[in-house]
Amino acid sequence: MIATARGAETHPFHLAASAQQRWRRFVFGGWFTAFCYRSLTWSGLRTGVRQEMDWETDRKGLEP
Repeated sequence: MIATARGAETHPFHLAASAQQRWRRFVFGGWFTAFCYRSLTWSGLRTGVRQEMDWETDRKGLEP
């Protein structure tokens, strides 16, 4: 590695920027994945509960 003035100036900043970007991407990616997984799971649970409730009301409506 050649330590020129330009390289010594830009290299640490480049490393810090890439590390910060990588950390931000990791945090945001983890939060986004958890949020999507939770919303998908909750929507699936909600549709399942709604189907169960509809089935209960249909069964009660069919019974005399």
